Amino acid sequence: MGSRIGKGGTDEYALRCYFISTTRSMVSAMSTTSLKLPDELKARLRSVAEARHTSAHAFMVESLQNAVVAAEQQLAFLADAETAYEQMCESGEGYEAGDVHRYIQARARGESLERPQPKPWRE
Repeated sequence: MGSRIGKGGTDEYALRCYFISTTRSMVSAMSTTSLKLPDELKARLRSVAEARHTSAHAFMVESLQNAVVAAEQQLAFLADAETAYEQMCESGEGYEAGDVHRYIQARARGESLERPQPKPWRE
């Protein structure tokens, strides 16, 4: 059997075994999905993955994970906005944008400022 030591002086075999043994316990069941990519995108993907010292597969999984998290956060933000709008319509009160902007800017500068108070917007 040949040497298990890689060109960079690291024990690549041990690293591979460690990665496989630690990630198997963290990953639940996986299914296979076929993804058709334009040739140009596939080449760019391979290039980026190589530069990051990872596989194209791992890069795609990470990218999809990040995209799903971002989409979930956006959906939660929109749901919160819808809830706030419904509460505003029910109460008939809201915050003046100028008051909110001044408050946020003061807080960003580290200043203490009294929170804006809601005001009736219906007549």
